[in-house]
Amino acid sequence: MSARLAVAVDVHRVIAEDAQWCDVVHGLAPASRAVALAHGLVHGSILTRRGRDREVCLEAGLLLWIHAQANPVLDAAAIVSHVLGTLWFCAPLVVSMAVLHAWRGERTWAWVWLALGSSTFILQECLKQLAGRTRPDLWPRLVSENSFSFPSGHALASATLYPLLAWHLARHVRNPWLPWLIGLGLPLFIGGGRLYLGVHWPTDVLAGWTLGAAQFWLATEWLERGRPRGPAPQA
Repeated sequence: MSARLAVAVDVHRVIAEDAQWCDVVHGLAPASRAVALAHGLVHGSILTRRGRDREVCLEAGLLLWIHAQANPVLDAAAIVSHVLGTLWFCAPLVVSMAVLHAWRGERTWAWVWLALGSSTFILQECLKQLAGRTRPDLWPRLVSENSFSFPSGHALASATLYPLLAWHLARHVRNPWLPWLIGLGLPLFIGGGRLYLGVHWPTDVLAGWTLGAAQFWLATEWLERGRPRGPAPQA
């Protein structure tokens, strides 16, 4: 508990130290503000060790604010979001979609699902080992996680697989907005759940979303190039 209290104290200290600098930067015109921030990055005033500590404290501050909103309903929703991003949920989804496409003779789609499922697992495991970032420990967790923190595998998987599923379904229904609403909403729901549960830093989730979106984009580019022009086939 003392360690968590120390983090909270550090958050308030960093915010107080940054208040004057933030007031100056936000008082500038947008172009000047961008120059000021770029100058800080180039000359290391942000990427120094103190800058990295400040970033961690600000991320911890955001997590503590989210945790302050906790209630039983949100607890239950966060547990659901956790399940939707687990290996035990996503792997059957990948295999099921691959088998379905193979049965329908859509071998390219089948291979894409298998490739993305494999790359998602391998990419997150490799990056976690390379980064070696520890998970936040700010309050007792509702779920147990023992691996490294960066990037969020839940965010990566959800931003890869659910938009791909939505893209496929949207081509075969009259109202494509519904699959897209679900396909884009689930990554946000799952990523937000990681922050609510306190098992990831915000930048872990942002990195997972970015990597997942990149994988999804590459998959759709490959599928579009191999698709014959004309009306989409009926489901």
